[in-house]
Amino acid sequence: MRRLDVGPLIVLVLAILVGCQKSEPTSVVPPKGTSASQSAPATAADDVTAKQISFEATDGATAFADLYTARRGSRTVALLFHQAGSNAGEYATLAPLLCGVGMDCLAVDQRSGGTMWGRDNRTVQASGRSAEYVDAYADLEGALRWARSQGKYGRVLVAGSSYSASLCFRLGVEHPGIAAILAFSPGEYLPEPGTVERWAKAWRGPLFVSCSPEEAIGDAKRLFDACAGTSDAPTRLATHPGGVHGASAFRSDKCQVAKEYADDLFGFLNSLRPKRTTVGAITEPTTE
Repeated sequence: MRRLDVGPLIVLVLAILVGCQKSEPTSVVPPKGTSASQSAPATAADDVTAKQISFEATDGATAFADLYTARRGSRTVALLFHQAGSNAGEYATLAPLLCGVGMDCLAVDQRSGGTMWGRDNRTVQASGRSAEYVDAYADLEGALRWARSQGKYGRVLVAGSSYSASLCFRLGVEHPGIAAILAFSPGEYLPEPGTVERWAKAWRGPLFVSCSPEEAIGDAKRLFDACAGTSDAPTRLATHPGGVHGASAFRSDKCQVAKEYADDLFGFLNSLRPKRTTVGAITEPTTE
């Protein structure tokens, strides 16, 4: 009887299985007004590594950041700002997911931060101390100015965590043209009560708010309602039992329902994609 050499066959089967496992998408939950078929898969881009850059804040200080670049040239960039006591490492898991759907990401070390995630805040380290929340606004403005100076980004999204989520409302109001605000656990974290709510009411663009269940009956919900009640743009509030504060909700090492939050976020982002119109037999994208 002829002996069958199964070695090459085993290698082929293993290669197919590994390839399938690598490309399996994560399912997402669509935002209101969309169908499940419209959702974008939240899969991480392969081999995404962060490149350290620095830029000038609007008060002349130097800020440091991690730049994540999508495999194909992107015309969209997400500016990612961390919570108190934190640093750009807060987005080490979320940024590659955003790159996976074609966005570049700039995760910033603001001057108000610290040593979470087992790493230093380079901007704080360079200045010698952590500053007040309001002082970090110059870093947010500097990051936006950096993005617009690159000459290739047609859309800029801003994402904030905790205190920086609140400052993102100010950034959106004072600098027209921001495509969307992603606010992870915003609140009245600034000295003057009601300041953040006034900014939220003035924001007219797309808004995604995520928060813990406790925050969903507090500041985060109130700020979401302040904006959603005055805007016709897409808005979404995401909260889940077991949810945690800020952008930590998107990290599986800190939040047991991180996937659920990511599904909500990517469903919302999918709703922002330019719609397509059909003229005769030709399908053309609409203008943004």
